[in-house]
Amino acid sequence: MERQVSDSTLLTYLTTGCLLEALVAKKSLEGYTHIIIDEVHERDEDTDFLLLVVRKFLRHTKTTTKVILMSATADAGKFAQYFNSPVTGDFPIAAERPFRNAPIIEVDPGEPHAIRVYYKEQLQELEFLATSMHYPDDGEPTIHKLKYDAVAKLISAIDGKREIQRYGRHPEYENISSVRSAFLIFLPGVGEIESMHKALLDYDSTADHKNYWYILPLHSRITSEEQSRVFQPMSSLTPNLRHFRKIILSTNIAESSLTVPDITYIVDFCLMKQLVTDPETNFCSLKVEWAPKSSCVQRRGRVGRVNEGVVYRMISESFYYNVLPDDVTPEILRCPLEQAVLRTKLLDLGSPVSLLALVIDPPRLDNIARTILTLKEMGALFATANGAVSALDGDLSYLGRVVSRLPIDVHLGKLVMLGYVFNILEECIIMAAGLSSKNIFTSPYQKKLLAYQVKMAWAEGSFSDPITILNAYQVYKNYEYKEHFKRSGESERMREQRWADDHFIQLKALKDMDLLVKEIKQRLSSIGIEEAIGPNIRPLTESQKALLLRVVLYGAFYPNYFTRDAVSGQIDEREAVKSLCGLDPFRTVRLQGFPVDQPPKAYVRQIKNNMSEIFNMLKEDTWNAKITFDSQRVFLQFHQEGNPFQHKRVPGRICLPVYLAVKQKQLGSNYLLQLLDRRVAEKYTSQVEESAKRLLNVSDVESVVSSVSSRSEVPYVLQIPAPRLPELHEKEIAVSVCHVEEPNHFWCHRLEERSKQDYTHINKSIGPQGRYLEKWDLSMPVHKGKLVMGPYSVNSDLVEYYRAKVLSAQQHGSIPDRLVRLYFIDFGNAGEACIKDLRVVPEALLKFPPLAIECYLTGVGPSLIKDPKGKWTKSAKEWFEALTVDQQLTAKVFSVVNGITTMDLIGERGNWDNPISSQMLALNYAVRVEESFMNKQDNEQRQSAQEVKPNSHMARYKQRELEEQRSVAAEFLAMEHEVNEPKYYNTTLKKLQGPFSPLEMRMYGKVHALLGSILKIEDDSVNSVMLDDQPGDSHERVLVAAHIGSQLTTNRVIARSTTLLPNIPGLPAILTLLFAPRAEFRADANRTSLTGAICGLGYDRERKQSFYPEHDMEVAFDTEISLSDVLLINKIRFWLNSVMGAASYSLHHAAPSKERMREVSQKTIGFLFELITKPRKDIEAIASTSYKWNLVKPEHVLQSDVAESQLDTLIPLHDCIKIVP
Repeated sequence: MERQVSDSTLLTYLTTGCLLEALVAKKSLEGYTHIIIDEVHERDEDTDFLLLVVRKFLRHTKTTTKVILMSATADAGKFAQYFNSPVTGDFPIAAERPFRNAPIIEVDPGEPHAIRVYYKEQLQELEFLATSMHYPDDGEPTIHKLKYDAVAKLISAIDGKREIQRYGRHPEYENISSVRSAFLIFLPGVGEIESMHKALLDYDSTADHKNYWYILPLHSRITSEEQSRVFQPMSSLTPNLRHFRKIILSTNIAESSLTVPDITYIVDFCLMKQLVTDPETNFCSLKVEWAPKSSCVQRRGRVGRVNEGVVYRMISESFYYNVLPDDVTPEILRCPLEQAVLRTKLLDLGSPVSLLALVIDPPRLDNIARTILTLKEMGALFATANGAVSALDGDLSYLGRVVSRLPIDVHLGKLVMLGYVFNILEECIIMAAGLSSKNIFTSPYQKKLLAYQVKMAWAEGSFSDPITILNAYQVYKNYEYKEHFKRSGESERMREQRWADDHFIQLKALKDMDLLVKEIKQRLSSIGIEEAIGPNIRPLTESQKALLLRVVLYGAFYPNYFTRDAVSGQIDEREAVKSLCGLDPFRTVRLQGFPVDQPPKAYVRQIKNNMSEIFNMLKEDTWNAKITFDSQRVFLQFHQEGNPFQHKRVPGRICLPVYLAVKQKQLGSNYLLQLLDRRVAEKYTSQVEESAKRLLNVSDVESVVSSVSSRSEVPYVLQIPAPRLPELHEKEIAVSVCHVEEPNHFWCHRLEERSKQDYTHINKSIGPQGRYLEKWDLSMPVHKGKLVMGPYSVNSDLVEYYRAKVLSAQQHGSIPDRLVRLYFIDFGNAGEACIKDLRVVPEALLKFPPLAIECYLTGVGPSLIKDPKGKWTKSAKEWFEALTVDQQLTAKVFSVVNGITTMDLIGERGNWDNPISSQMLALNYAVRVEESFMNKQDNEQRQSAQEVKPNSHMARYKQRELEEQRSVAAEFLAMEHEVNEPKYYNTTLKKLQGPFSPLEMRMYGKVHALLGSILKIEDDSVNSVMLDDQPGDSHERVLVAAHIGSQLTTNRVIARSTTLLPNIPGLPAILTLLFAPRAEFRADANRTSLTGAICGLGYDRERKQSFYPEHDMEVAFDTEISLSDVLLINKIRFWLNSVMGAASYSLHHAAPSKERMREVSQKTIGFLFELITKPRKDIEAIASTSYKWNLVKPEHVLQSDVAESQLDTLIPLHDCIKIVP
């Protein structure tokens, strides 16, 4: 936080929270002559608790401090009574001493200009709106579409009904006035802002004349630069915008302390969103409610300051006066009270219940009780108070004392403390600050899909919002450290801003977050908490750190878990393929609602145009999207041919366009078709098919190529034959690996005679260093998809030329020096070259197919323990390259799907008892993964074909996928250059539903209170599109959320700031047992093995019920968890408790010594990785839904090693079950 104070400071401006913290620490008002608290009517938790503390110190300490409360709309009498003081003088009976209310000083608001207020019924009387228009009755706090339309009509009517008469017509635009005042429209949330925005655009698009509206959203999620546009006068804009009317669509962010000089009109829907708590789950949600009159008065005050104002309230006058509440419901009555309860413990002036009873509006007892349970669950409070179990109190733990000192949410404070224990304090501070600050990422209104794609790039395959924030912050600080923004040319501020804009970063929010990071570090340092460093600390590898980050996120946000397992949410890959008519679900999405009476191919081009945003972002070839139809369904199958630049975007088997297509659906993007007359459509289809058949001959393609315009792109799959893939009868083939992208993704050359001859002919035609090649004509444009001869640097002195497909080309700068991205089709690798260094492909080389075959290694994938992002380690890649590149190998073909050959390999002297895949597993470079359903299906077909006698198998295996790709490309070329697109006259629009993916994951809450709830992930999360790239794997997958919000009127739960745990078998169960306050294990009927556990706050033996039943969760093991595992878990819990639950630290307010923390970190990290890396057997998960404790017979309980009172220990060791050998 910014600190601009010194010993000579007389007046200090600070936030309510900072003042409250200072007073709690001092336990007096000493040092202040006057305390002025503004906007007390807002009634947030910090303000109410501050008033309590100030009042208590005024009454119980000797002080001359004067306190002034200020508000334009507060109930002054209520506050005056709250701060009453005893009358001085002698009174024989103390109880009879009267109290005098604090004095009230009223200040004339002094509105210099008149403000007129109109209500719904008056809008029709004034003829702004048609009297025939009917509106829904005021009742539920929602906005009906008719009200949106009414506001659009009202704004449009202002010119003709009011302003033209007053100011005259605009000299250039007849239908608008010469002076156009701004509108400020108050809406409850971002969704309603977008609906209002759409209503305005829809109205303007159908109006008799253009309205010239300049629409600006104003809410907390837009950038500071976007917010600044609100204050810009229209006269400062470019001349072509100065006659527009400014319309500001705002949440209650504009309700107070905001003056925009050109605002004359307010439209108030009299709604607001309030944070409320679900009494059953203690989860919060934003609920739309009627705004109180005090808020409406505040909104009214946005006009009348610099000129006259008009307010339109979109409710009836009687509803306003008779139904709307007078004041806002205090936050302390409707939200969790974690910080308030912790502050009462720090004040040490009584129990939380007794102290909070003195608040101006005391919270309900059940709300306090739930908050105390939550604090006990997270470890901020002990289960006991002064040695006795108490439902309404608990002693403060060291963890609780630390988190109460931090200016962040208590769970984020726990994240910081876990980072302290696991020696990743720096990273955890950054994530906590990022989650506590305003969103550092931007999502502009019309660039939301691009913003999502950029955020996915920031995530780097982590599938974690907190880690995405960490990545962006670290890049920014690294640039700052290297003075990247201070280079010559632009100013530092301009370079910073340009970098932020290019990467969808909100720069001011990032800088504010940086200040919070420094503030947290400073506060931790003041109590002795710093990262453990020194010669005795073994540095963490990047993969270890990546896994630990997920571990601490899991622990900090217990029990906000959502699961997909074999019982609930499991995706059947066979059904997924079936739903796509046999197409690859990892590359395909589905649209629905295609009209069955229309010929499908007439609409291929329109559908591709709807996909253009995706392909423009990825710079991907449009003909690499295969479109097929089945009745009313449309399938979009993406094809990424030999394009290493695209394969890295997301880990796993699902290609990025699938994520983007599903995101399009979430964003409400419409796939619209303009329907043709059926006869016209059929004629067009026939012409395209005839032209495509002709274009499949290379000679005909050349005639088209010669006449192509400068913007044309000719698919290279039509310029040369398809690669020679293994045929059905080929079980083993000789190969040599030519390029390795990853150990399970590489390109190879076939070593059969024909391929060798092709290689020799190609090299002869090229000549040494491209000697026989013609230079590229710089006047000829270079298009993506074009086949060229590209340079490849063999070493610093030698450059050779090879056939290459253009992936993308720069569009700016000097033409000779523009960079071109290339994919070398005969080797599989990629590179870049300047246009001036390209060469023309000799015609003789067009008859040879690509020599490089794209391959996958069967049955293996990267170890998520080695790298939780799902990437291969450097050592694994180097080992694989040394064993395979330029070596003579034998490949056993498993399948050929989508032009990719899946195979296993052995060397010259190897054998199939120990292929390369098995060697990788033995060396722990890889883990075993299940092959996809389509690969298995193709393998079965190959095995059937190979069982037939060779003589009867003379026909070649036709490479269906590649031939279909050529056909699709030919049809696209025909549509582009041969067949004119039909004209659309008076056509009907048809909206298709989707895109959908059968791999979209459904997850369900693990705690008892969330059973049956539907999970919704916040829209701007990297996990907002959650797809299962291993649908055949039944192991439990878990999503953890930093915040959970519930919708009180539905069973929908909203998860915010989420992290998807890596798919490591057994990890969810291990981490749940590690971080649960208490657990009771389950065993099979014969007690031969552990099958699960119930986790939660534990069992109250006096009341014979769970302490916190709503948050109990049942864990079913799907991998073997043994007694030795429980022992390791208990060892980690012991070391965690030694820091977070040590009573001595709580008493003395001091951190453990650095030597102690080094020992704690080494022990916890060592035991954790021993636990996680241990090989485990799969077992059948036995789901339990009893949610009952105390089911284990006393004689079967295996007591933990250390005798202790579990209730007096913050993180007790788990008792287990005696297992029968």
